[in-house]
Amino acid sequence: LGVFYGEGLTEVRRRVLRKMGKPVPPEPVPPEGARVTPHVNFVDKDLDNKLANKSDPDFKYFYRFFLHLAVNHTVMCEAGIPGSGMDLSYSASSPDEGALVYAAHHFGFSFVGRDSTGLLVKVFGEEVKVIIDANFEFTSARKCSSTACRIEQPDGATEYVVYCKGADSAILNRLTKQAAQSEETANTLRKMDEFAKDGLRVLCVGGRHLEKGEYESLLAKFKEAEMSNVDRAAEVEKVAAQFETSLELWGATAVEDQLQEEVSDTIASLQEAGLRIWMLTGDKVETAINIGVATSLLTNAMHRIMMVADEGKNA
Repeated sequence: LGVFYGEGLTEVRRRVLRKMGKPVPPEPVPPEGARVTPHVNFVDKDLDNKLANKSDPDFKYFYRFFLHLAVNHTVMCEAGIPGSGMDLSYSASSPDEGALVYAAHHFGFSFVGRDSTGLLVKVFGEEVKVIIDANFEFTSARKCSSTACRIEQPDGATEYVVYCKGADSAILNRLTKQAAQSEETANTLRKMDEFAKDGLRVLCVGGRHLEKGEYESLLAKFKEAEMSNVDRAAEVEKVAAQFETSLELWGATAVEDQLQEEVSDTIASLQEAGLRIWMLTGDKVETAINIGVATSLLTNAMHRIMMVADEGKNA
């Protein structure tokens, strides 16, 4: 944990460099014969080498990270799109979630279907059955989504796992004290902040393994809460909080939402025509500035006034 993978720059960062008159490095070139997966543009030989070597000391960390991406989602599996190079495709209500499932597939952790009990994942060709016992969906209040499941490994072992991914603030509050205060976590959060400034949408990925007894006890509480006739949502949330506690931080993701073609030139033309343009965003200040520069909403000739509210104080 604390090591990040992926070469190259985001389109936002490249546009900002061009606007500032600074040199833009060339795009990284995938090695010959590299995998091609829809919605995945990722180049890093070190990660490829790590995943290709199961005896690598770090392999277990990559395994749990990518299996998480292949399991904790609401994506649906469909027939492959002709010419995509895949015999299946994914349908997702959230483009980011779909991109993460495609990424898991790209690196050998392929979600291949659902049934009434859970889903099936192929890990480097070996089938792994995942029995889904509880899902706690993402909401604007929770800022995270979780899956409580039993994983039936190819060797016959059963693991009891809670997967949780979401905003850094949501996951940080659910970590063990030791994990929350670790240098690895601090380094991860710093890197996520850098990614966000470059226009990437970031998520923390965490989880924990449970003993069978604890898992079954929590599952019984979940089923009881599901049947409650009084404050059902509140009761389910109480159980979710018990599942989503004492987590470990397993990693982070950063997804690029590329600008549409000619957005920058179009905005510049509209401004030259005398139109006044406002940008409404929920991004951090630095992220909003970088996107503003990349899209020509902001230029070096402008006088900028920044007003930032302190959330810790009353207005």
